[in-house]
Amino acid sequence: MSNVRGRILITGAAGFIGSHLVDRLVADGGCEITAFDNLISGVNWIEPHIASGTVRFINADLLDRDAVMAAVRGMDLVFHLGGNTDIPAGLRNPDLDVQNAVLATHNVLEAMRLHGVARLAFTSSGAVYGKATVRPTPETYGPLLPLSLYGAGKLSSEAFI
Repeated sequence: MSNVRGRILITGAAGFIGSHLVDRLVADGGCEITAFDNLISGVNWIEPHIASGTVRFINADLLDRDAVMAAVRGMDLVFHLGGNTDIPAGLRNPDLDVQNAVLATHNVLEAMRLHGVARLAFTSSGAVYGKATVRPTPETYGPLLPLSLYGAGKLSSEAFI
């Protein structure tokens, strides 16, 4: 990833996957990293980077359009990793995946469009495939029939992108 340079926004940056991305980008250098996370999981894996000043942190929710708009302004690349962190809770409350996948992604994409940010890296999920009959499952596999609202939300986000 040493070719990633410039001003980078990472949504969902304080979680497990996001924190590993932050670690890698900090180690590679050449990036001005802004981490965006609502800390709903109660864990902040990037606290050492924030404390040292190597990463700027925005504690906000992707459903807050104004916060997303402000965060995206001036970025060269957005890594969009934010989403529902509690898959079982999404089964009890379907709004979680609609809001944290579909609406959150829409907010990120709209902010990117309005601010002229053209580069996006999105983390989807194998959950978009449902019960795939081909393994390993190629990205061209279909039909895509997610078994969960989480998977449906990720698939919807892919379609918006």
